[in-house]
Amino acid sequence: MSASRIVTVEPMGSDLVTMAQCIVLDVGAFPYPSIPFDIGHRNALARIWVARDALGRVIGFVALLTRRDIEIVGLAVDGAERRRGVGRSLLRRAMTASDTASPIVLHVSTSNSAAIGLYRSEGFVVRRRLVDYYSRGVYPDRGDALEMVWSAPAGDGRA
Repeated sequence: MSASRIVTVEPMGSDLVTMAQCIVLDVGAFPYPSIPFDIGHRNALARIWVARDALGRVIGFVALLTRRDIEIVGLAVDGAERRRGVGRSLLRRAMTASDTASPIVLHVSTSNSAAIGLYRSEGFVVRRRLVDYYSRGVYPDRGDALEMVWSAPAGDGRA
């Protein structure tokens, strides 16, 4: 990825254009909504970051919810921008976002080998396979998902 591809990875603001661009990415990436994009303004447990190109257009997002663990509930990148480091930049932002030692968890379709490869390359490990996690026919497999988890290395400064 060239440095000019991503101008910023920043917290999603409250402007409607940014929310609309995230919704379009979400619809293109997932067969169901990953998160209500106004939740970050209503729920202190939700955080969303966006990646913008040189023109300021949203080309990706990552959304986290803090529950028992920190959960990545959505990570999507514009199809034309994939394989250029946008998803990795967003994932790394999510991994550095927490000020606690809580693990970060995500769920990914067993058929999404590109995403699984990205997550593994950043240190996520498979915790378990979830049979029939997604509705059948949504993805090209039976609907199974991998639950993957990442824990911060000891001594990384997180509380």
